[in-house]
Amino acid sequence: MGKHVGNKELAGILGVTPQRINQLVADHGMPQVKRGQYDLRACVQWWQQYQEKVLRDQLKPKDRQDAELKKMLLQAQLMEIELQRELSLVVNVADAQRVLGDAVNATRAKLLALPRRAAGLVMGQTTPAGIETVLAELIHEALTDLANIPNLIS
Repeated sequence: MGKHVGNKELAGILGVTPQRINQLVADHGMPQVKRGQYDLRACVQWWQQYQEKVLRDQLKPKDRQDAELKKMLLQAQLMEIELQRELSLVVNVADAQRVLGDAVNATRAKLLALPRRAAGLVMGQTTPAGIETVLAELIHEALTDLANIPNLIS
């Protein structure tokens, strides 16, 4: 079972109103875990299938010319998406997950290394101010390295 979200959060994710979520549940069978609670993964998959069905229903051609026009419009939309991807205005979800995962792992590694690095450096310090200086320098160094992660992935 996946992450559960409320009506408002699901509406925000899908780009609709909470009232529309209620309507989708009542009229179209959107799945819900219990009243006002939704399995996010199941609902996103359901939403995708629902949108495809709506699109197919809208694309039932009245005649050949209508079908050709709709085909051209869909091709134009696809070209727009490809252009946005090339201009880095949109990203592939798998790529974004990989990049964010790498950034989280790098952050974790930096933070976990701080105590080990600090232990040897604070041993020679005899005052709290000296220890604070060493720790502040290590933290600043780690934060600087972490701030450079976006430069590594772009």
